[in-house]
Amino acid sequence: MHWLALAGAALSALLLALATRRLRSQPDIPLSEPVQSIEPSPLLPSAAPPPVARPHWLAVVGLFVASFLLLAVLPRETGRMVFVALVAGSFAYAGIGYRRAIYRQLLALAAEIRLSLRQVRATEDTLEAVSTRQAIAEIGVVAVVALAATSAFLDTDPYLKLPGGEAEWLTSSAYFAASSLREYGYIPLWQPYLESGEPLIDDPFSFVLNPISAGPALLFGGAAGIRISVVLYALLAGIGGWALGRVLGFAILGRVLLGLLMVGKGNMVAMIGAGYFQLGVAQAYFPWIVAATLAVLRQRGRRWPVILLAVSFALLFTAGNIWYTLPMLVTVVLLGATHILWRNWRALLRLLFAGALTLGLSAVPLLPIWANRTLHTGAHPDEQGAGWVVDPAQIIAQYYSTNTPVYLQTGTMGGGQFYHSFVAPLWFFIAAFAGLPLLWFVLLKPNLHPPPLAHPWRIWGIAVLLLVVATIWGAGGNPIMIWLYDHVPLLRQWRFVGRALAWGSFWLAVLLAARMDSLWRATLQSCWRDWTALIPSTVWRGAAALALAGLSGIAAYQTNAQWKIWAGTSELFDFDDACLDWLRRREPDRPLTVYRLGYDVVYTFLDHGVRLHDIEADYQALPQRWTLGHVSLLNRLPEYGMAWVTDSRHFLLASGYRMVPDSARVLGRPCLYHKPDALSYAFTVPKNVLHTTYREFPAGLTTPVADLERLPDRIRLWVNGDTSALQVLALQEAAFPGWRVSIDGQPARLEVVGGLIGVILPVDNARHEITFEYRPPLLYQGGAITLITGAFCILYLLRGERWLRRLRRNA
Repeated sequence: MHWLALAGAALSALLLALATRRLRSQPDIPLSEPVQSIEPSPLLPSAAPPPVARPHWLAVVGLFVASFLLLAVLPRETGRMVFVALVAGSFAYAGIGYRRAIYRQLLALAAEIRLSLRQVRATEDTLEAVSTRQAIAEIGVVAVVALAATSAFLDTDPYLKLPGGEAEWLTSSAYFAASSLREYGYIPLWQPYLESGEPLIDDPFSFVLNPISAGPALLFGGAAGIRISVVLYALLAGIGGWALGRVLGFAILGRVLLGLLMVGKGNMVAMIGAGYFQLGVAQAYFPWIVAATLAVLRQRGRRWPVILLAVSFALLFTAGNIWYTLPMLVTVVLLGATHILWRNWRALLRLLFAGALTLGLSAVPLLPIWANRTLHTGAHPDEQGAGWVVDPAQIIAQYYSTNTPVYLQTGTMGGGQFYHSFVAPLWFFIAAFAGLPLLWFVLLKPNLHPPPLAHPWRIWGIAVLLLVVATIWGAGGNPIMIWLYDHVPLLRQWRFVGRALAWGSFWLAVLLAARMDSLWRATLQSCWRDWTALIPSTVWRGAAALALAGLSGIAAYQTNAQWKIWAGTSELFDFDDACLDWLRRREPDRPLTVYRLGYDVVYTFLDHGVRLHDIEADYQALPQRWTLGHVSLLNRLPEYGMAWVTDSRHFLLASGYRMVPDSARVLGRPCLYHKPDALSYAFTVPKNVLHTTYREFPAGLTTPVADLERLPDRIRLWVNGDTSALQVLALQEAAFPGWRVSIDGQPARLEVVGGLIGVILPVDNARHEITFEYRPPLLYQGGAITLITGAFCILYLLRGERWLRRLRRNA
């Protein structure tokens, strides 16, 4: 690092000396010259010759050289901060001297914006043609890098899983769906093995309906399939970055660079590496949604952008966490506003049409989740204020620093994965936004950065705005965000605001790729200075292109190296397997629930068909309002328990558990504990007992029911009626909306017994067959809407109206 800093100091001194000397040799241009003679380029240097340099060039060079020297001498973090400050100071000092040129540039930019507003309807872009072979080659480069970066997830070892304490719990929906498909031959609608059960499909954390997230698990098994999904999402993110670069009109370097930055963007890698699968993989849809939105707004007559936007947003919604739906919705709205606020009604109609298709494609989980939104949050607390407050300077440093995240430095809520936002190394940002433009200004004539699209301010302005908003949101404590959190109730569920930095780092990657694309275009299109004629221009172009490609490749390598640092795999915890295996052999058919603190062993419990009690997550599905009972029967301590640490053993013994001496021995002692007075899975109880107030409901007043057959979402029981007292049958499944019950094949009224599903038995001595099924009607209605919408999307792409016109003519 020291030699690089010293070399940079020497090179910067030479470049700034040449630049300022060149500027000083230019004649001054009066401000009275018409602005129309300038060929402006928004967000890029002016095409007009600059005026005489006001500050002494030695002062500018001195500041720039001193910054590099301090970077080499001072400690790493301190040196970087001082380095950034001095670089900014040197350019600010130069800007004061060149304020007349800056003023002229601002006037030219304002003139172009006024002109673009008058011509706002002419928004269709003609993109540079790219051959199929070239596109395949470029995508191939991105795909090879993505596969190499995520190669650890392709290991065939069946005992490997994603790292992180919550990984198994968060990915349990796909794991359970895969195991159920293998064991039962279908995917059930209810997940019975976590706490008191929860919906499998219509659940905010479920991603069973997302083919990219759950498809590999259904094909290759739970743990292996989820690892393969990570690889697929790396490919999806990279190809999406390339596609976004294509829609933005980037040349080959910009397209490939943006794809590579999307593959290794720090937020995605860190989230997956910490076990937050949904929050990580959902970011792969960012470039697709933005690319589709821009194509909808700027490519008239094309139908695929409308469908692509609807499908991408629907896949984002079904990715298993709705956190990023709000930022991307804001993105679509703001991008649309820059195109439709000046009576571009066609763009507005296309965007609204895409939104309607998105709702239709998302209807399967959307309808029941929205209808039961107050029950889905469970114990999930609201965010107080606008999130944990972090120094904005530390937040900004996360975009270019790979050092210890701010979480470990300041103790913020959540984890380092929420703040690690590495996009590219600091030297690459300085080269892209300062050093290389300065060098190109020395070597090339003016008008260095021809914009690839018409009216680019409508894209780059939004990009800068959203980068600032995301950074402020992620830093927490902003007064505007506090007001929004206080007055928008649903917004309070957007917790751990550091997640917003994933939104900001995405736009920062887009701006970085755009800057390198501008330099690349300048290299290939601009004329070279007169004094460079000693060397053929082809040599200059080749050397400059090679340098740009090399620097971009090095930066992309450092970005994708984050996969090896932050993400990987870990082995399944096997202590619980031996204990559950012993218990399941002893009780092969009974529904079993075992107390075990934590949710890092969900896979093992699912494999043995045993319910895991006491996950202690801040989310759970809540039941409907009780119809019977005064005491909650949810989450009562179960019949069996396991403990691996001393505190948990003491808790079990104090709660009435006794060690099972002949259970499997793990770590030198029996692993299992038994509670004789626990409530059974299915039981009957007199109705009048439920209306008696107890501090804790006594299990001794109930009668266990053992004659039952149980599928995950369908339980059949055979129970005798009672003529002496009105009896209630209850099952330890949360009474979430969607359960229905029948007695001897006839529908009956479902009762909510202390939060559990139940039914009042007939008053007779006959034997009755009771069937409980989880069949939420809104799920089926949403499924019908999704199927109809999907069929319409296919016909729309195939221009099915031609068939209708043909039928009319034939008729």
